[in-house]
Amino acid sequence: MKRTISALIEKDSEGLIRVISLLTRRKFEIESITISACERKFYERLTIVVINSNEEMDQAYQLTKQLQKLLNVVSVEDITCIPSIHRELVLIKLQVNIIEKNEILNLSDIFKLKIIDITESTIIIEFTGNSVKVIALQKVLEKYKILELIKTGEIALTRESLIDEPSLQQYDNNHPYLKKTLGILSSNIKSFNNSLLSDDSILHTNYYSDTFSNYE
Repeated sequence: MKRTISALIEKDSEGLIRVISLLTRRKFEIESITISACERKFYERLTIVVINSNEEMDQAYQLTKQLQKLLNVVSVEDITCIPSIHRELVLIKLQVNIIEKNEILNLSDIFKLKIIDITESTIIIEFTGNSVKVIALQKVLEKYKILELIKTGEIALTRESLIDEPSLQQYDNNHPYLKKTLGILSSNIKSFNNSLLSDDSILHTNYYSDTFSNYE
């Protein structure tokens, strides 16, 4: 199970070194770590996704407690089970022929992809979304030749509306929710590709785009 830890820390290079040292020394299993400027001038927001694979020891809880002991840490919270918004950004460079290039351009209507660069044989796409969408996109693109792929770490904010979004932080790769989600998206995309041969492809594009938006 993955857990998301959000911390507010003082903007200090030595403080960041303390955090990294803690993660290394305690041997926490970290999937991603992101640090950036925030709403307060002399502080930074730290987001850590930790893999809680040990059933006998709650690593996320231990990490939260250890971070609280550091002098430069103002606040720290496990926001995994709190209604929140989670986002990642991914850049993907694909090697494509003319047919594949058109397929990718059509997929951009479903996934709301940004085409960053395009040549005769390559295309670079940018995508921002939660874990469900990022994994779904990667599954769809497995049929193409991926030359390069890079993802940012996760960033997250708690939301005041108290409405949570589907997030894979709660699930592993074999969880029924993930399998169901990917199954629905795979079926929709297959139907979408078939619809490109028909006259009502625009209607199909809108339908499957709306379906994918349900996983916002």
